[in-house]
Amino acid sequence: MQYVESGCMGDFVAFYDDVEMVSVARSSAQAMQGHAATLLNKKANLQHRWTQPPGDSVAAAEALALSMPSEMRSLFVDEIAAATDVLGELLGCDEVGVRLMILRRPMCPRFHIDAVPCRLLIAVDGPGTQWIGRDDVDSQLFENRNSKVPPCAAIQQLMNGAWALMKGGAWQDGFDGVVHSSPQDGKARLLISMDPLFTVGASESRSHRRSTN
Repeated sequence: MQYVESGCMGDFVAFYDDVEMVSVARSSAQAMQGHAATLLNKKANLQHRWTQPPGDSVAAAEALALSMPSEMRSLFVDEIAAATDVLGELLGCDEVGVRLMILRRPMCPRFHIDAVPCRLLIAVDGPGTQWIGRDDVDSQLFENRNSKVPPCAAIQQLMNGAWALMKGGAWQDGFDGVVHSSPQDGKARLLISMDPLFTVGASESRSHRRSTN
């Protein structure tokens, strides 16, 4: 399995190839990081979840209305709308489940695989999610839930602000998903995660795209 790191949105199409993750850098990352740092320094406690159609901005604006001043909120809403639009175009999902959270301790401290088709992560500020390339995972260490040893020495970390789309355990038969965990340094971070939500028809469309690409 391969990992694609890029600055071009068009490279998300590689997700249907023999690729476990596509990470695309964003020009908006620096501005968003500055606003997120303000929230982190103010000890804000954001825990928002909502569902929205791809490309929609209304649900995000409503969810964040009481948490951010208008300029900051507008930037986050636009970024989320753009990311959900990409998921809709790429995957054919009808809706996207969105979470925007400030985390002050590891949410998932153990290396694990998400039981979803795929998930898009944006580490806006603070350390990015750690992950291990599928070919580098020590399966015996990974399957030993009592082990305190990471299942690989070659741990990688996602870049701040990038859109990182990773395959999960429900993507397809024969691929278990990307092994990843929360960063272990305990630093606060602002994380956005997005899960494409599929109806039966959309799931069949995704399978057809996967088989023909």
